[in-house]
Amino acid sequence: MTVPFLQRLNRHLADTAQIAWCERRCEGCGATLDPSFLDDYCRESCRPTEKPVVPAFVTRTPAARIHSFRLTSAARALPGTYFEDVDPLAVIEAAGWRCELCGGEIPKHVDRYDPQAASVDHHLPLALGGHHVRSNMRAAHRRCNISKNATHPDDLICREQPSPPAETDGFRLPAEGGGDTVGSGRGPTDRSDLAQRSPGTTEATDPNR
Repeated sequence: MTVPFLQRLNRHLADTAQIAWCERRCEGCGATLDPSFLDDYCRESCRPTEKPVVPAFVTRTPAARIHSFRLTSAARALPGTYFEDVDPLAVIEAAGWRCELCGGEIPKHVDRYDPQAASVDHHLPLALGGHHVRSNMRAAHRRCNISKNATHPDDLICREQPSPPAETDGFRLPAEGGGDTVGSGRGPTDRSDLAQRSPGTTEATDPNR
């Protein structure tokens, strides 16, 4: 590309950007904005109002919390699941507003759909035969609860605590070809082993003979 071409390209891009800036419209009412106006709204009434933060469980009555928690749990439960009337806020307060999955603190005044919001996890998931009883419940962040999903507790423990590698105490396993390397720490073709052998042993390996 030549210099004159790049100059024409830059002028074209600058003209296009200026035209787009002059044709801006208010995102609220659609009126044309003054080019000297930097905001995206022509007046405050066009600016959208922020949605109020609704914390999980805190703003509802105990009866409403129990009823809503029971309904949402029943949608995932298997036939024959036993249900108790449990206030989810009581479960969270009993845990000291701390997630019992990751151990982190649960903030009280974030929106109920925030990843850090409070929720109640069933230790043995309802979809795997768990019951909706207080002994099967624990406090959790919303994101931790969603991440756990319907994982069995035993599978969760195995995933969080991987088994350590097998200890060999300095010994190597035998090679697949049959070479015995146990206790030597070196392979069957290690030259340091060959050098330490007797002359009678190395004569058979001399290619010049």
